[in-house]
This record gives sequence, structure tokens and C-alpha cells, in this order.
Amino acid sequence: MTRVARRRNGVAACPDPLDTPTAREVVERVVLPPAVLSPQREEELTPRDREIRRELTKIFTQHGFACFRMIDLASELHCSLRTLYRFGSTREELFLAVIDRIAATYGRAAVEAVTPDMTALEGIVAYLRVGNDMVHLFQGQLGVDIAATPQAAARTDVYVAHGVNVVHALLDFAVERGEIEPLNTGALARMLAAAARDFTRRDALRLLDASPQDAANDVIEVILEALRR
Repeated sequence: MTRVARRRNGVAACPDPLDTPTAREVVERVVLPPAVLSPQREEELTPRDREIRRELTKIFTQHGFACFRMIDLASELHCSLRTLYRFGSTREELFLAVIDRIAATYGRAAVEAVTPDMTALEGIVAYLRVGNDMVHLFQGQLGVDIAATPQAAARTDVYVAHGVNVVHALLDFAVERGEIEPLNTGALARMLAAAARDFTRRDALRLLDASPQDAANDVIEVILEALRR
């Protein structure tokens, strides 16, 4: 959690500008969850392995994974089973490796969207806009397979939790910088970071007049605008 500035007479004290990180630095300081493939295994992947992972990602995003056996995937990718086992010994492990790679790609883009000159609230909007775009990938067959695979569903919870941690840190930073009044930043972070995924649920979809990601982006901007001092 980001340090909250001391308060004098109920007003947040102005932090020393030389001591204060940028919004980008606040985001970068949030610890990433461990990857499905360890750094060592990732480093051992050959260029051909990485090409296979890209092709595997296309297959799973377009068709899901439930209809494929390991031998089917090897045939589709023109590789050996031994090569596939570099990513996992079962379909489920391959699926997790692909989901993790997708999340990592969006995660990097989300961090890069937060520029050093942004305020904390601008950083939240920029970060979540990119993260929310990932939701559309999980609305087709890929989403069905994730929901039906406990390990994959649990893994997506990890990504949401990380997003909550990032937004929480930025909200604390916003309080410290005097952008917003002190409030329960953890509760608000959970609501903002999980909005897009929550809106993909069937009972929520019927209430929307936009895509889940667009609806979430609109709600986030309305809430943060209301909080601005």
C-alpha cells in the first residue's frame, strides 16, 4: 500500500515533490503474481517454442481448448508432443500457459499506458481501459472453457486481484497527492478493477446498453470524476 501523507488540521499535507513517485512508478512497484511458466522455463524456450505458443494462443482464442486432445494440438501445430510438454503435460496446463501469456501482454500494455506525467486518477483510467479490453477475449468459447476449468477460473481471479492491487495503490497515491478525499480505497479499488469482468455475467449483460468493457470504462470515469477535488 502506498504511504498516505500526514494530515494537518484535517487537510492532507503536501508531500515533498522530490520524494514522491510518479503514477507510473506507483504502478510498477506493485508486485506481479508469479507466472505460470517460471522465469527459468521461459528463458529456455526456443524461437520455435515461442512461435508454437503464439499459434496455440490463436487456436485457443478462436476455438477454445475443450475440443482438442494433446495429440490433436501437436498435429495442428506440426510439432511433437515432447515440444508441447515444454508448456505443460496436460491440455489444462497448456491452457493456463496461454491465458497467462495473454494476461501478461495486456498487463504490460496497461502499465505502459500510465505515463509519468499523469495524475493518479488519470493513471487509473488509462490502466483500466487497457485491462478492460482483455474482457472481450473471455466472452466467447474461451470464456466458456475458462469457466469450466477450475484452474483457469482461479487464474483469472489472480489477474483481477493484481488489478485491484494496482488501482488500490493509485487510489492511495491520489489521497496522498490531495486529488481525492480520504476514503476506503481498498473497497473502491475492488469495485473499479473488477467491474468489466462482473459485467460479463449473464444477469449483468441484460442491463447493459454497451459492451462490458465500454460500460465499465464509463462507470469508472463517472465515479472518479465525482471524487475529484
